[in-house]
Amino acid sequence: MNKTALENRILVCEECGEEFAFTVAAQQYFLEKGYLQSPKRCKFCHGKYKREKKPVRA
Repeated sequence: MNKTALENRILVCEECGEEFAFTVAAQQYFLEKGYLQSPKRCKFCHGKYKREKKPVRA
């Protein structure tokens, strides 16, 4: 991601295939956190992915 040329982008979710917006605000957040890649999943699929990966405590 290039910090000087941020603009809203449309990405395609690798899980459901739907388009989702990767806004300038989201891109700035990613840069602040040091993330180098754009998101692969929409918000819904990302939440589902996180819930499925979370270990179950007994």
